[in-house]
Amino acid sequence: MRRISKFKKIITVLAVLIALVLPAVAIIAPAMVSAAAGFQGGNIFLVSNTNNPAWVDPVSANVGDIVEFHLEIVNNSNETASNVRVQAELPSNEDGTSLSVRIKVKADNASEISDTAVVNVPATSTRKSLTYFPGHATLIKHPGNVTSSIESIGTGGEVSVGDLAPGGNVFAEVLFKAQLTEVAVVEPTPTPTPTGVPAPTVTPTPTEAPVVTVTPTPTPLPAGAQQVDLQCPAGFVSVVSGSNIFCLQQVQSQNQSQTVNQTVTATGGSSSATGGSSNVNVTSGAGSPVVAGAAKPLVAGVSTKVTELPKTGLPIAAWVLSGLLPAGLGLRKFGSFGKGLKDTPRYLWQKREFDR
Repeated sequence: MRRISKFKKIITVLAVLIALVLPAVAIIAPAMVSAAAGFQGGNIFLVSNTNNPAWVDPVSANVGDIVEFHLEIVNNSNETASNVRVQAELPSNEDGTSLSVRIKVKADNASEISDTAVVNVPATSTRKSLTYFPGHATLIKHPGNVTSSIESIGTGGEVSVGDLAPGGNVFAEVLFKAQLTEVAVVEPTPTPTPTGVPAPTVTPTPTEAPVVTVTPTPTPLPAGAQQVDLQCPAGFVSVVSGSNIFCLQQVQSQNQSQTVNQTVTATGGSSSATGGSSNVNVTSGAGSPVVAGAAKPLVAGVSTKVTELPKTGLPIAAWVLSGLLPAGLGLRKFGSFGKGLKDTPRYLWQKREFDR
């Protein structure tokens, strides 16, 4: 009885384990079966320059050349690869002297594989790209050479190849083209750093030179003297000499003439006297100047009175003629001696001759 009970316990435990393990085995088993497929690796991705066709890796190209890529997919397993897909990555705006294109192969029941093909480019200062060249992307499945267009490979997305059975005569080819292009480097325009607005430069207005009026320098007066505005009378001019100011009479010339004729005849005698003529010329010259101010300093505001001199020379001539009065008186006395001779014939004759 004890043995039967122990056996039942073992069967119960195994049943529980089977109940737990079987679902997991059901899930894992298909995956284990799918993982059996696989792809051939190695240098499966090649490139060719259309100017010199040959499948190589790497290849040289110049800007403007068209290069073509070729991929061969082989299922080297015993299982069919399900839902095979291909993806290409084209370089863009790259520096350096080489551009690498990467290709990837995927399947639901196989591990992903990848390979690269290199394009050598000239060493220039510009950037370069491999740009997809449309119209030549093709998928070929063997056997049968079944061809289809796969233009979407140029956009970087996955391209479906379908299921790929194992076997040496079963494989697929993927072909597409790209062109080597040059990218102009556009340097970003630097943002100018704002600076302060400079203060405007003020141009000074030129100042006109002032017109200087030169005041004549007056003749200096002697020490202690003061300026006197002397007004001279009519006929006089002011003359400055040293510290004195003179009113000098202007020169006037005048001639005066006087003739005295007298004849005396004495009867009974031989004496006779004939009065001659005398001319007196009197010229009133400059004479002595009238001193308006003596050597003593002049005082401003004090009017200097100048006695006016005679305007003619007649008083001086009268003074000169007064010296001849005695001679005239003598002649008059001498003539008195002949009063009695007026009636004589000689007197009458002389008077007649004189009156002619």
